[in-house]
Amino acid sequence: MTGEHELLEHYYAKAERDYKFHCNERNDSVACHDLASFYQLRRKDFTKALEIFKENCFKKNYGESCFMYGQLLSNGKKGVVMDMEEGTRAYQHGCNIKKHYSGASCYCAGLLSINEKMNKKVKSVVGPVNVDKALKLFIRGCEVDEKNSCTSAATLLYEREKNSDYKLGYKCAVKACEMNSLAGCRLAAKACKDGLGTEVNEKLFQYFRTRAVALQNVESENRTRRIRTKKNE
Repeated sequence: MTGEHELLEHYYAKAERDYKFHCNERNDSVACHDLASFYQLRRKDFTKALEIFKENCFKKNYGESCFMYGQLLSNGKKGVVMDMEEGTRAYQHGCNIKKHYSGASCYCAGLLSINEKMNKKVKSVVGPVNVDKALKLFIRGCEVDEKNSCTSAATLLYEREKNSDYKLGYKCAVKACEMNSLAGCRLAAKACKDGLGTEVNEKLFQYFRTRAVALQNVESENRTRRIRTKKNE
């Protein structure tokens, strides 16, 4: 076991050196993100990870680092002080970046835009509840194949009673379903059945309905497994 441990430590040390070199000497934002993730996941140094994620987000404009920075601040653990206000800024920045933006950041920013229970500090950043703003953020997140963004965009588009783009809603629902979103498959099935955003299509209705049933069964099995595991603990 000692030899195996030493081998792993040698590998981790080499990985850390490589990440540092490419981040600091080559100014590689991907390497910087990997370095921060290394500190978070391998070294459990959340403070160091936070510092690198922050710089890579706001100075190097790397969206995934914005998302991780926001997540660490939102959860606040092991030396990281919870700061929802700063975390919200990170999500917004991570979504607004022109290149290398983060779909997950768009999803989080969108959720905060429609959260009626947001605290005053978060509200000072996002402003009052704004469904139109949230929808734009979800659509942007869906454009880079972020499952939750696609599901949320489709949901909002189909919930609207007036001036809604059902074609876009269907497109987002199909995308979400392809990424194994139960809600996305249900929305796509209903669209094919009712002809909302697409033509009535019985074959596609059955296809999306079957996928929804399969995903529902998987969720039920996972829930049962978690309950059994908890009882045995």
